[in-house]
Amino acid sequence: IALAGGILLLAKVPNLSISGLTLSISITVPFLNMTKQFAGNINQVSHQINAVVSGLAGAERIFILLDEKAEEDGGCVTLVNAKEVDGQIVECQERTDMWAWKYPHPEDGTVSYTKLTGDVRMFDVDFGYEKNKTILHHITLYANPGQKVAFVGATGAGKTTITNL
Repeated sequence: IALAGGILLLAKVPNLSISGLTLSISITVPFLNMTKQFAGNINQVSHQINAVVSGLAGAERIFILLDEKAEEDGGCVTLVNAKEVDGQIVECQERTDMWAWKYPHPEDGTVSYTKLTGDVRMFDVDFGYEKNKTILHHITLYANPGQKVAFVGATGAGKTTITNL
């Protein structure tokens, strides 16, 4: 509309009228401005609708996650603060620099402890957050207690996932 109106005005087309009024610059410029404002508002509404639809899609994924049943922890081994008393590892409430795995033995009611040495070993580990979609393939890793290990790689390569494992 703006292009056609501009061409007609530049060509000085006589007697072009809208409802009997002569089309002039004093009529055309405000008309084009109102048209631009109207189109701009429609554009803003379409952007807002797009944002709402994207938000709803994200919310749907969150609601699906919240509706998942919690996993039951069927294991009985726990990591506890420990200390050595008379050559034996015992559990304690205060924080120490020593951790131990606590193994309850239900058959005889005893509990045994194994000192956590910090030795990390992974051999040919595959991992995926979804059952049929493996994201880490054949990872082998060994780290001594106190050894500093650095994971270097591109974003999304699995550095955080390996650390969490």
